[in-house]
Amino acid sequence: MLNSYLKATPPSKFILINDCLQEKGLPLVYNLNEHHQKLNNKVKCFVFEGNFTKISDVLTSHNIISYDFTKSKEITLDDIKKTFEKELTHDSVIIIDSLVHLIYLYGFDETCKLLNSLIREMKDGQQIITILHIDLLKNSKKTAKYLEHLATLSLTFDPRISRVNYTYKKIRGRVFKQIEAYKFEQGQFVTEVLKKQDVQELILEKINEVSPENLSTFKIGLSEADKKARDELTLPYLPKDSESAEGIIYNFDDEDDWDEEDPDDDLDL
Repeated sequence: MLNSYLKATPPSKFILINDCLQEKGLPLVYNLNEHHQKLNNKVKCFVFEGNFTKISDVLTSHNIISYDFTKSKEITLDDIKKTFEKELTHDSVIIIDSLVHLIYLYGFDETCKLLNSLIREMKDGQQIITILHIDLLKNSKKTAKYLEHLATLSLTFDPRISRVNYTYKKIRGRVFKQIEAYKFEQGQFVTEVLKKQDVQELILEKINEVSPENLSTFKIGLSEADKKARDELTLPYLPKDSESAEGIIYNFDDEDDWDEEDPDDDLDL
């Protein structure tokens, strides 16, 4: 399901990838770049990250145009906006590496204004892909929440349980939220929809798990051998299936009183 949204036609305008040190978003960006190259879309990378591995260095052989804004400190936000507007042409895809460094350079408010203005001016066929390093943010939840509000497709990795939580906003305004299992297999991003278990089946399953034997330290239930031995046992006081002269014969003693008289008659009450 998630892969169909990532590669939808027309493409989602603003993809936000929230990654972390345990699960980097670079392999997913690599997959998206391959997808756009097959469609002959023009992929351009805006680099703001200078201390770590740059996406543009990894994708050098993939026919992309790179703009490295880390080489000059004199570049203003207006210069960056003009470059964005110039390169955001028809069927073009812009990768921002990384959004955290853009925020550190020009501030959170100015970065959001820039993204918001670009999203409003974008047309069908254009796309912006951004990576947000959650580990490098002080107020990561607050920042991510606001950027997810701007994004048309936002996703967050949880590598501890191999889950990806994403929100997809359709063209007509409908919002779709989902959690899927994911893995990177032979360089491909593979996701699987988690099956929802029926509530009634889950309740019955839990009830069946509560067995008396599990609540005691000694054996309460019967094994199959015990049940078979019990069924084969003939009790002397129960009627038998076949007629037989055998049985329990009881002879009344003289002291026995088995009549229907009042048992307290001898007490003169």
